[in-house]
Amino acid sequence: MDIALNFINNSNDTNNSQIVIFQKNVAANLDELAVAGKVIESCGQGDNHSFVFPTMQAGVSKPTIWIGVASQVVEGQVMDSTIIAGINTELSLEDIASADIVMTGGGPDANSTPFAFNLENIVMSPTSGLATTNMLYLTDTQRSLVAPADGIHPYGGIIVPTSDERPFVQADAWCWALRGEYAANDDPYSAVTIYTSDEGVFVFNDERVPVGLNPEFFPITDIVFPQTVPYHQALIDNLANALAGNVDAQDACRLALMQLTATLNMHTLLPADGSTVYTMVMNSENWYGWNHWATGIQGPDTGATTTYQQKADGAPLQYNCGVVWGDDILLQTVLRLDGLPQPHITMLNNVV
Repeated sequence: MDIALNFINNSNDTNNSQIVIFQKNVAANLDELAVAGKVIESCGQGDNHSFVFPTMQAGVSKPTIWIGVASQVVEGQVMDSTIIAGINTELSLEDIASADIVMTGGGPDANSTPFAFNLENIVMSPTSGLATTNMLYLTDTQRSLVAPADGIHPYGGIIVPTSDERPFVQADAWCWALRGEYAANDDPYSAVTIYTSDEGVFVFNDERVPVGLNPEFFPITDIVFPQTVPYHQALIDNLANALAGNVDAQDACRLALMQLTATLNMHTLLPADGSTVYTMVMNSENWYGWNHWATGIQGPDTGATTTYQQKADGAPLQYNCGVVWGDDILLQTVLRLDGLPQPHITMLNNVV
């Protein structure tokens, strides 16, 4: 099974050191050499690098990786025994669907701490029986702050404290709505990857208009995230008619694509008649793309207004917005959510 990993450099290293990731056959002799499975280069402080790691390699008996700082290592080639001996961080990926690998430590002087590597933001594989979406809820007090009952909900909203700090301020609208934090465009399950890249849902023509579904995308998602299979099937059932211009089929594909994307980013979706307290909103100018994303939160009082929390790349998060930006765009898709992931709650708790 392939695992979606995101390396994040939070270290004090100023040398852009190589990061090597490899696996060992634990049943083999300790002196056996290993192949550099993944080499990350030129990932500076504060940067990240997303990739998919295949754990089922020949001769490897369990989903465990070793990771460390190295030099003069070539991806796909056998490493020198001295390099292997100097790397002692072992990370188990058993039952994991995706995770961040965060590097800390290092530095230029004698007081620097050793490099350390830890797994964070772990998403368990649904097939393991251990998966959890960890959806959380704002208190009524917090909901009344982000969606006040006074009727004043400006278009531009109000800046959420600390949201102008890096790396969060660099997050695009989809990053906030789907993750609640910064994520790279080339992340395997980013909105950019899913909607517009050749590694995403569609096969495109030269004008970047969909002409079919990508056969390489779904075999992984159908297995690792079986809860997305109904959305895959909806795309299969409606795509031909959508491509032919049928509006109902296009609407069905637009909804299924957003449901697929939200679920791959570990949101728990409610049925169309579910609670309206938490919503995800997408404005788009066509059925296969998107222009803007936002998070809707309803105040705690009966019949309370929903306000929108949203941002743009390079700008802070705005709360208590009266509308989703780009409301002149004709197509709007709304998903009802069972709570929000931890990063959303953490950021919105800064509203006091």
